[in-house]
Amino acid sequence: NPRAVQAGPFKSMQYVDMAVGSSYFHKLVGSYEAVLHPTIERIRGKKFDTVLDIGSAEGYYLIGFGRFYKDAHLVGFEIEEKGRQLTEEMYTMNHLTNKLTLLGEATAKNITPYITNHTLLVCDCEGGELDILDPVTSPELLTVDMAIIELHDFIRPGIQESLTNRFKAT
Repeated sequence: NPRAVQAGPFKSMQYVDMAVGSSYFHKLVGSYEAVLHPTIERIRGKKFDTVLDIGSAEGYYLIGFGRFYKDAHLVGFEIEEKGRQLTEEMYTMNHLTNKLTLLGEATAKNITPYITNHTLLVCDCEGGELDILDPVTSPELLTVDMAIIELHDFIRPGIQESLTNRFKAT
């Protein structure tokens, strides 16, 4: 099936006909962000009640993790309306029954109501992670079970050091 992911941790996930802000081809062949594949496989057996995806685009990670964690509440923050529409389409294509919540812009304050006892946080927001992931403004972030964060030091120098310092106690 040319509209299904062909390899990697999300193999056989039905896919929409475009990507929002990233490589469509790499997602379909299953090589997208391959450096994360071992981590994704390692956490596959864990239990999460929420998957919180900041910068969810068309839903690659949100829907992919939703297939693993069938009881988890899927929460996606995506500024682009087209991304939110495509996520809904992928949710339906993959016959998910998880609760799905899709919202626009993420802030340090509006993500906190979605942090629960066992949250998997995925964040790829093109430099905005420094503003959004602030445990002083949102201490609930310190309770997140697992976080996969793409850092954008090339957009905002010092993000890696700042976030490492913010979360070094966790």
